[in-house]
Amino acid sequence: MNTHTPIQILKEFWGFNSFKASQKGVIEDVLAGRDVLALLPTGGGKSLCYQVPSMCSKGICVVVSPLVALIEDQVNRLKKQGIKAVGLTAGIPNNRLIELLDNCQFGGVKFLYLSPERLQQSMVRERISQMNVNLIAIDEAHCISSWGHDFRPSYMACDLLRTLTNAPLIALTATATLAVQKDILKALKMQDPKIHKASFKRDNIVYHVKKVADKNYYLTQICKKANGSVIVYVNSRRRTHELAALLENSKISAAYFHGGCSKEYKKKTLALWLKDQVKVMVATNAFGMGIDKSTVAAVVHFQIPDSIENYYQESGRAGRDGNQAHSFLLLGPLDIEQAENQFIQNLPSLKEIQKTYTKLSSYLQIAYGEGTEKSHYFSFNHFVHRYELNSIKTFNALKTLDQYRLIQMQDHFEKSTEIRFICKKEVLYNYMETHEDLGLFIGVLLRTYGGLFEYQTKINPYLLAKKINCSYKKLESILQRLKRDNIIDLDTQSSDLSMVYLVPREDNRSLAPFAKMIEKNTQEKIHKMKAMIAFVQNNKDCRNQQLLHYFNEKSTSCGSCDVCKSSGDLSKEALEETETAILYLLESSAMDSRKIVAQLSYEKERVLNSIQKLLMSGKIIINDQNEYVKP
Repeated sequence: MNTHTPIQILKEFWGFNSFKASQKGVIEDVLAGRDVLALLPTGGGKSLCYQVPSMCSKGICVVVSPLVALIEDQVNRLKKQGIKAVGLTAGIPNNRLIELLDNCQFGGVKFLYLSPERLQQSMVRERISQMNVNLIAIDEAHCISSWGHDFRPSYMACDLLRTLTNAPLIALTATATLAVQKDILKALKMQDPKIHKASFKRDNIVYHVKKVADKNYYLTQICKKANGSVIVYVNSRRRTHELAALLENSKISAAYFHGGCSKEYKKKTLALWLKDQVKVMVATNAFGMGIDKSTVAAVVHFQIPDSIENYYQESGRAGRDGNQAHSFLLLGPLDIEQAENQFIQNLPSLKEIQKTYTKLSSYLQIAYGEGTEKSHYFSFNHFVHRYELNSIKTFNALKTLDQYRLIQMQDHFEKSTEIRFICKKEVLYNYMETHEDLGLFIGVLLRTYGGLFEYQTKINPYLLAKKINCSYKKLESILQRLKRDNIIDLDTQSSDLSMVYLVPREDNRSLAPFAKMIEKNTQEKIHKMKAMIAFVQNNKDCRNQQLLHYFNEKSTSCGSCDVCKSSGDLSKEALEETETAILYLLESSAMDSRKIVAQLSYEKERVLNSIQKLLMSGKIIINDQNEYVKP
C-alpha cells in the first residue's frame, strides 16, 4: 500500500484521473507530515484530502466526525470501494466495541471513524495509543468553536488525540469565519500549521433573493424552467408535503424528504431523484449529507435559513458539474418576522431546557441515575401534546441537549403494533368457526406468538401478512375488524425519534456545567440569524460580495446576481420575467401601477417600462378606473 502514489490511489479506488487544485496542495502537505487546516467549500472533495494520503501509507487514519449519519455514510462508501473502515457510534455494546477495536489494531482496517464522545472512554484512548496511526482527521472542525454554527462542546476533547500519537493532524471544514479558524488552530494545538483556503466564490452559481407576493407561483415557475434537478429547502416537515403536492399538481415531478420519513422511503425517494425520475426534492436540512449529484440546476430556499453558513452550504449543492446554476431565496411579506420568531423568539432559555430534560425523562420512564446505553423510541408530537409544550422551543431544547451530549437524538421512523386477546378461549374458537375468512389468520397468530391471552404482545404485521399471503393493508383491516368485534385489544404507535442517554439522568445537575456556554451559544445563534436577515434585506451590495465578506474574503461584483442585474442593463430574460410577473398579478384583479410596483420586488423603473411594453403589445389595457387589466 505504501508504494502507491496519490494519483494511483485516486484512480484505483475513486476512478478519478486528477485532483482538484485545492486537493492537490492539501494532500502534498499531509504526506509531508505537516499539520493542515483545510477550508474547502461544499463540493470541494474534503474527504479525499485525508483518505488518499492515509491510503498511501501503512497504518490507520483516525477520523473524528460529529454526526452518526455522517459516520455511517463515510464508512459505507469506503466499504463499497473495498476499503476497510469502522465506525464507533453511541449504543454499541461493550463486547462489540472491543471486537471493532481489535479489528482496527490487528485486522488491517484503514479508517476508524468515531464521535468525539468516544475519546472520553479510557479504553478507546488506550487502544488508539497502541495503533499505528498515520493521520488524525478532524472533520467538520468548525464544531470545535463556540463561534461555529454547529458548536459541539465535546469537540473540545479532540486535542486528546495529540497525546496518543505523533501522527500529523488535518482539520477540515466547509465554512469558517476568521474567529472560527483561530479557535480551531488553538483548540487542536496545531503545530506550525499549513492553512489551505480555497476561495468561497462560486463563479457558476447565480444568487437571487426575490421579494414576491406569491411564493408558490414563483416556485412552480423556477422548477418548470430549471434544466436539471432542483432542491427546495423548507423549515418544517409539514411544508415538505405541501410543496411536493403543489408541484405534482402543477405537473412537475416532486417528492419530499425529512427526518421523520422511514429509511425505506428515504432510500427509494433518493434513488428516484438521483436517477432523474423525480425532478424536485422538497426537503428540510436533513437532506444533504452524502448527497453528491452534479446536475442540480437550482437550489431554492422557500424560507429564510438560520445562518449564512447553512445558506451557503445548501446553495452549494447546485452546479457541481461546473455549469451555471441558480440559488433562489424566496422572500414573502411576513418571512422575516416568521424567521425571527422561529429562530430567535423560540430559542429556549436554560430553565426551559432543564424542564424539557425532566419531562423527557418522565415520558421515557427513566429513573434518576439511569438511562444510558439503551435506545428509547417515541413520537415527538405525542410527547409535546402530553405535556402541553411549545413544539418549536421543545425541539430546540432537545437539539441543545444533543449538542451538549447529554443525549443522542436521531430520526427514527417505526410503527409498533401490540395485541392481546380479550375474549375467552371458547369464545375465540366459536368466532373462528363462524368467521372462516379470519380463522386462518387467528390460527397463524396463535402459532407464531405465545401469551396472547395473558399480556400485550408486540407482533410483526409484515411477517404475518407474508405468512397468510396478503397485503399489509389487508392485514391492518383484519386487525381493526377483530378489535371492533371485541376479540383483541389493539395498540398501534408510531415513533419518529430515538434517544440514547449518554450520561445517567441527573436533571438540573446535568446541565449545570454547561450553563454559561449555553447562554453564550444562544447569543451566537441570534447573531447569526441577524446576519442572515441583513443579507436578505441588503439590495445594494452584490450577493457574492456579501457572502465572501462574511467569510473574510474580498471580491469584485459578480455581475449576475439579482442586485447586480437590477443596477445594470436588463437582459431580455429579465424583461420577460418582469412582464410574466405583471400578467400573473393581473390574472386575479385589476391594479394601478402603484399597486403593481408594491407587489413586485423589481426596481420601479423596470416595472413601469414593462407595463408600457405590455400596453404597446396589447397584452394589457386600461379600464375606466385607470387600472391595468388583461383584455
